[in-house]
Parts: sequence; structure tokens; C-alpha cells
Amino acid sequence: MDNQGKGYQKRLDQNQKPLAENNWVWSPTGKINMHMPEMWGYVQFSENYPDNKTSFKRNPDEDIKWVLWQLYWQQLKFYKQHGQYTSDINDFDIPDVNTCSFKPTIYISPFSFEITNPSCHESGNWIINKEGKVEIFKLITGE
Repeated sequence: MDNQGKGYQKRLDQNQKPLAENNWVWSPTGKINMHMPEMWGYVQFSENYPDNKTSFKRNPDEDIKWVLWQLYWQQLKFYKQHGQYTSDINDFDIPDVNTCSFKPTIYISPFSFEITNPSCHESGNWIINKEGKVEIFKLITGE
């Protein structure tokens, strides 16, 4: 982008076509779009000196959230192709989750959807909705 006084203009090549984006980040997102936090890398702090004996300790719920994102994108694609959302699990290509059980439940309405799956280690369910909001709803017991 070049500063044009009152704003910015995208740089053009000799044929007056926009030049390709030149973006870089330390953890590639796979797309030219930094507004996708679900694709950002992880930083883990430790008091241990980094060596071959220490490793990143991933929360197994991150695998649940990642697959929920995969289903979210598939649900949007299904809607674009068919004009409606689907609650049929067979319409999805579900990636393997090796860290814990992945048995999603899909709720739809004519204008929205939610996909849920139990947490790996907490008493609750992870939910992703039509807007892409991912959150955990913890089960409350009377004890």
C-alpha cells in the first residue's frame, strides 16, 4: 500500500493490476487473513530451559475446538450449495480426534446452527455457532 495523502492505495504492477499481498507471520494461517484467530499459533511459557526433553503441552480441548471449526466451515459451504443448513452428520467429513472422544451434535434452524461436543476434561460442552463463536458451556450440578 502506498500513502496517497488522504488514504492508501494498493500498489500496481506495470500493467496496472494489483500486486499480490506480501504478508508474513511467525505462524502461517493458511490464508491471507489475519482476522482468523482460530488459525493463530500458540505460545506457551515455561520456566524450563527448552531442550529436546520438553515439549509443548497441548490442551486436548484444542483438538475439539479445531474439529468444530472444520465442521463450521463445511456447514457454511453446505448452506451456500443447498440454501439450508444440515443436521445430518453424514454430510460432514469429520477429521480424526485422537486425544478424546468426538461425537458432535448438530442443531439447526432455518437461519442458524450450533455444533456441540463434550469437553475432553471438563464437565461441559464446546459449542460453535453460526457466527463462529466458540465457547464452553459448563454443566452445573446440584452438589
